[in-house]
Amino acid sequence: MRGTLASHSDTVVFGGANALLVENQDGEWELLQFADAMGDPVPAGARVIVANTALGQTGISADMLGLALNWRAGPAGSSLGGDDYVAQTVTLRGKARRPLAPVHLRSIQLSNGDWRLSWIRRTRIGGDSWDQADVPLGEEREAYEVDILDPVNGHVRRVVRAITAPSLTDIVLDGERQSRNGA
Repeated sequence: MRGTLASHSDTVVFGGANALLVENQDGEWELLQFADAMGDPVPAGARVIVANTALGQTGISADMLGLALNWRAGPAGSSLGGDDYVAQTVTLRGKARRPLAPVHLRSIQLSNGDWRLSWIRRTRIGGDSWDQADVPLGEEREAYEVDILDPVNGHVRRVVRAITAPSLTDIVLDGERQSRNGA
């Protein structure tokens, strides 16, 4: 590795500095950023990749997702067949292409006993402008699935699919209104 890790101001970190990819015990990678290079957020011996401008995406097409691909990785300037390269079979799943989960869930109970849920849509594409009231969709269509959970045991009581706006009203389950009203 050339260079060193260094502390940076919050502004510089928000601009993308000091990004590390750290492998957890399950083999998943987490992106971490830091202003001060201190602390021990992961177990000793964890694999780490410095995510700087030298790191690029694979550029594979969508039809390659789910296939076991053979990769070799090693230091720049070394021979691809050299001993300092490692080989690994990897199956890419395309997580970066999935829509981002909504945020800021709100719930309001209406006067008739129904509930109104609302949330804020996020986007993977073109969502950095502060001038927009809402972020661009970035997907073929807007669609949500909401799981209504039992408040006692947390099990899914109902699944509402094909929601095409960032809100849902009238989610009271059959018989739930009567039991809430004591009938």
